[in-house]
Amino acid sequence: MVYRNFIQDSPECSVSVKKGKAVFNDAVATSAAATCPDAFAWAQFATAIQQEFWNWGTDQTVWPSEPWPLCDSKNSKNCCDPNKTYKKGAPELEHCPLYRADIKPIPPLPATPNGTASGNVINHRGLRTDDAIDPGRLLRDLELELVFRNKPMVDY
Repeated sequence: MVYRNFIQDSPECSVSVKKGKAVFNDAVATSAAATCPDAFAWAQFATAIQQEFWNWGTDQTVWPSEPWPLCDSKNSKNCCDPNKTYKKGAPELEHCPLYRADIKPIPPLPATPNGTASGNVINHRGLRTDDAIDPGRLLRDLELELVFRNKPMVDY
């Protein structure tokens, strides 16, 4: 599983946990991702788990298929207010970019992806159409994926 794996971190790397966050020492703090890539990746992974990444924004909630404009002084109907917390069943859920954890209660993960797959799957046997492959394998090999985005990325 870890064939030819070796630690990529610089000898100066040291990480501690303070108030639930990974803190790198001063020698590498400004360049932790480049100087300590292994430690930095594990710190990012631990942060994602701590923040319950499975409740972050997904493509379906960040990029709705029929988006409404932002609310302003001239438009207060059929518009999106980025500072509002929406409840389940609100019409804005289908038209406004939202962070799933801000919706109360948090909705289940979407069952249908945005976009349409090409229908072609690349695997070790070459290019095959999606009707000629095991359905369980198909899900893993399709070009569509479920991507989670944290709150700063959704707000950006």
